Amino acid sequence: VGFFDEKYKTAEDFDFFARVANKYPVAYINLPTMRIKRGVTGQLSSPERQIDTYKAWVDIAIRLWMNDENYYTKHKKFVDWRISHYYYSLGRVYYMRNRYTESLRAFKKSLRLNYKQKSTYIYTFAAFCMIILCALFKAIYKGYLPYFLD
Repeated sequence: VGFFDEKYKTAEDFDFFARVANKYPVAYINLPTMRIKRGVTGQLSSPERQIDTYKAWVDIAIRLWMNDENYYTKHKKFVDWRISHYYYSLGRVYYMRNRYTESLRAFKKSLRLNYKQKSTYIYTFAAFCMIILCALFKAIYKGYLPYFLD
C-alpha cells in the first residue's frame, strides 16, 4: 500500500488507512482505543487547519473510491454520501471564515452528490445571499450605486 503520502499537510493517516482498507479486510472495534487532548497549540485538528483537512479528505476519497470504477459501482451510495459530507463540512468552514464564494462552490458539489441533505440547502442559500450582499455593499462603497437613503 506504500507509505504516508507527504503531499498532505493533514490527513496523511486517513489516506494510509483508506489504502489499507481498500486492499485488506478491516474490522471496527466499538471501544475507545486512545485519548485525544484538545486545545493544544499547533494541533492538526485546529480551526486553522480544518480547510486543509477537509480538502485532503475530499481528494483522497475521490482518488481512492470514486475513481476506482469497481469500488464506486459497488459502493456508490456510501461514496456519494461520504464525499458529499466532506464537501458540506468544507463549505461550512469556508462560510464561518467569510469565504462565501468558496463555500457556495463546496455546497453545490455536496448537493450534486446528495440532494437530500436539507441543511446544505440552508447554507447554500445563506452563502448566495452573503455573496449578493457583499457585492452590493462593495458597489455602494465604491460609488457605483447611489445610496438608498439620501
